[in-house]
Amino acid sequence: MKKLIITEKPSVARDIAKVLNIRMRKDGYMEGEDYVITWAVGHLVTLYEPQDYDASLKRWSYQSLPIIPESIKIKPYPQTKKQLSIIQKLCDRKDVDSLICATDSGREGELIFRYIYDYVQSTKPFSRLWISSMTDEAIKEGFEHLKDGKEYNRCIYRQNVDQNLIGLLGLMQHALTQRLIIRCLALDEYRHRRWRLLLIDIMKLRTLNREIIMKWL
Repeated sequence: MKKLIITEKPSVARDIAKVLNIRMRKDGYMEGEDYVITWAVGHLVTLYEPQDYDASLKRWSYQSLPIIPESIKIKPYPQTKKQLSIIQKLCDRKDVDSLICATDSGREGELIFRYIYDYVQSTKPFSRLWISSMTDEAIKEGFEHLKDGKEYNRCIYRQNVDQNLIGLLGLMQHALTQRLIIRCLALDEYRHRRWRLLLIDIMKLRTLNREIIMKWL
């Protein structure tokens, strides 16, 4: 049986493959005697947009706010859907009995792997490679001391809450910003300086609110 390693980017997969002597190159992954290694290209999966929940939300209105879906759903990015499909097929292989999360060591890297894991609906156990350096020695030591993936559940729970909260606030804030801009553009006085400044202030406020939310979390 083999273990499937999932990295965050192709360059990391190549570094690990060199250390673990994984040499057979295939479409979207590499394979060796004991391991199969593949990669994401950053985020392969993202949160639903409002119109994904309900087509009527494609056109914003104040009456549609707040947008609070019953459950937060995820979807693949169209431009990297092929790589996600490759990962799904590898996860489903009968000769793969477990996975190794080798995305970047941190909450963001953990989220990238968990989104993939959830999207492909895998139930196979997984370990966590957690290293702070990509030297050959660090990689070898990391694979000698793999952690149980469940040890990082607390980390991903917090990141999920952050991501979902920011996503919900972002959806509603985008709606309000868009409506305000449309109303300003419709005004005859738009050419006057005070209306141009109002639009600038709206965009600054949107950015500032996001920064405040991130610091608070």
